[in-house]
Amino acid sequence: MPCKTIYILFCAVLVTANTAFAQGSKIDSLLKRLQPVKEDTTMVNALNAISFEMRYRNFDSASTFADQALKLSIQLHWQKGKAHAYHNLGLLTWSKNNYPAALDYYDKAIALWDSLLTKHKNNKFYLSRKAASIGNIGIVHKDLTNYALALDHYFRSLKIYEQLEEKNSEARILGNIAGVYHVQKKYTQARDYFIKAINIAQQFGKTNNLAIQLGNLGNVYTEEHKYEPALQYYNRALADARELGNIQLEANTLGNIGSVYNFMDDKKKALGFHLQAVKLLEQIGDLGTIAINMGNIGNIYLALKDYNEAEKYLKQSLKISEEIGDLEGVSETCKNLSDMYSFKNNKNLAFRFYKRHISARDSITNNEQIKKQTQIEMNYVFYKQQMADSIRSAELLKQEAIKHDEEIKQQRTYTYGGVIGFILMIIVAFVSFRAYRSKQKANEIISMQKYLVELKQKEITDSIRYAKRIQKALMPTDVYIGKNLNHLKKK
Repeated sequence: MPCKTIYILFCAVLVTANTAFAQGSKIDSLLKRLQPVKEDTTMVNALNAISFEMRYRNFDSASTFADQALKLSIQLHWQKGKAHAYHNLGLLTWSKNNYPAALDYYDKAIALWDSLLTKHKNNKFYLSRKAASIGNIGIVHKDLTNYALALDHYFRSLKIYEQLEEKNSEARILGNIAGVYHVQKKYTQARDYFIKAINIAQQFGKTNNLAIQLGNLGNVYTEEHKYEPALQYYNRALADARELGNIQLEANTLGNIGSVYNFMDDKKKALGFHLQAVKLLEQIGDLGTIAINMGNIGNIYLALKDYNEAEKYLKQSLKISEEIGDLEGVSETCKNLSDMYSFKNNKNLAFRFYKRHISARDSITNNEQIKKQTQIEMNYVFYKQQMADSIRSAELLKQEAIKHDEEIKQQRTYTYGGVIGFILMIIVAFVSFRAYRSKQKANEIISMQKYLVELKQKEITDSIRYAKRIQKALMPTDVYIGKNLNHLKKK
């Protein structure tokens, strides 16, 4: 006969708290601030703060302060105050297991955060508050066993917190994601996310968040039947819860310790811890966790074969689970009632409750929801890859831009060098041309002078030749002389 642990409530507390649970002195201090303050935004802030700090001490008083904050914000036309009030009312109605009202309040808060973000682009405060409201919607869907929707909202919230680098909030959301896998018995995935959450939470010292995650890890060990390490983590969480004044967390941890002792077959200790838990939970009106502990008490009596007490507590647990729409609680309690009636040899009732158990169980783990859930996580992984690729692409573009600038500078240098070289070349060419022209002119002069000299020489030569011809013409030829000599001889 299975005994249900309280991991659901650990995860539920996780998303809503982003500060330590208030001590009485803090609430007293906030109440004193209200007395001399006029009805303005300062009073709205004080009312919202008191509501938030009282949420685990007195739900009714916390709701009253949240209502007052909302009314005054509407009167002042102050969107920020309204958004805070809606968020607090969502938290308080969720704590009362009024899930439709909680979803409505959170949707209104998100609409206002979006409106403020439109006016104030990338405002970190408004983004953070929007992430908190989105995460809380995930809590509601988880309690309603709408696990695909729960993961969708958790991952959306986680994206914003990672963008803002809000590590403590990242740890809380990682714990919530682990809680979904935990309730689906996917222990490896659950453990991975819980360890991630603890590693981040430890950076902030002793806080509610760390205590919650320690308890969550204890739950994993419990379901793996490793009871000694489970008790170690639970006892650490219990000590922190009491020191921090966190009644909700204290009650949850007491119930979990009771479950461990039940598994270890120490029924007397188990009953004692569960009854302590119920007593604390009745103070704050937490019906969901009361139903869990009632079911655990019924299971213990069932193991002890005290069927009357078992039937009494199990039926109380089933009634509350049905009232608040806890499908998982209905499924498990119906299974235990079926077992009890089988032991009592009442086969009709045993079969009837078993069919209800199967129907509720199938509604939780139907294939369509599992497909949606897988798709949501794949989308988140793809988003992370895109972000990494975008960063790499941006870095590559930056390097390319630097390289391009260097190439432009180098090209500019080459261009300037080319221009200067061209100018120098023109100067050299001009100088060369002038030199060439000068040389050409000199050559022309020399040629002219040479020509004149040659002409003069020719004239001289021609004169000499002409003189020779004249000379030859004037002088008798050898024939002529010979003839005359012969003629003279004859005479």
